[in-house]
Amino acid sequence: MTRNYLLNISLALFFSVCLSAAAHSGDVEDGIDAFESGEFAAALEKFRGPAESGNAQAQHNLGVMYFTGSGVQKDYAIAAEWYRKAAENGYSDAKAALGAMYYEGTGVPLDYETAINLFKQAAEQGHAGAQYNLGVIYHENAEKPEDYVEAASRFRAAANEGHAGAQYNLGVMYVNGEGVQRDYIEAIRWFEKASNEGHAGAQYNLGIMYLTGSGVSKDYASAYAWVSLAAEGGNKQAEENLENILIRMTSEEKEKARALIKEWTNQDKK
Repeated sequence: MTRNYLLNISLALFFSVCLSAAAHSGDVEDGIDAFESGEFAAALEKFRGPAESGNAQAQHNLGVMYFTGSGVQKDYAIAAEWYRKAAENGYSDAKAALGAMYYEGTGVPLDYETAINLFKQAAEQGHAGAQYNLGVIYHENAEKPEDYVEAASRFRAAANEGHAGAQYNLGVMYVNGEGVQRDYIEAIRWFEKASNEGHAGAQYNLGIMYLTGSGVSKDYASAYAWVSLAAEGGNKQAEENLENILIRMTSEEKEKARALIKEWTNQDKK
């Protein structure tokens, strides 16, 4: 069966430690510019005033700096406090970040209930990463078919917002028939979306589906091209299987594969 060769669903939580970049304050905007230039001390100074005055974006960005140790001593507890302040001010990025900290017990006591509540609050505000994390949690702790349905629903919400990890996981669920009707064509559609975002696992799975002719016509050139891109992206299983695909290919298929890789790589550079 095709699904026995594919990578399975990813159960790693999404945790963004990027600054929120759409500034609504002059000092915050200056702080973002300083941070992106590597001037962390200046960024810290620009964020701190607005943060102490209740600016949620600045509070979140201070949380990022303490979490990553950018210009300050890394301190998860202080990061959590700044995330908490921003979350209390309704900032969805901070809710998602603080939720991940509670789920992992990083800088705060391990507390799944609080984590899930924070993810749900952020998800209600349209936060794709929080939707993805809820999908992971429902899938990982599934005890009944309805839990897989909920996981697929959460992944779909995040996938529709362009979250590559959610697109990949939704594709896997369509391959396995978990929470959705098994549908290889729909799986390919989601793997393609994630692959176009550079998701190596999706690229590998898409290559295997071309290799086996699952939901698509068998095409060794496309299979090799996708698995090759996955290998370049660091996917170990792809690296191990490239030669197995190559030995099946004719010289014409090898030439076509090289052309596809060149075309897709050039598209990424545009």
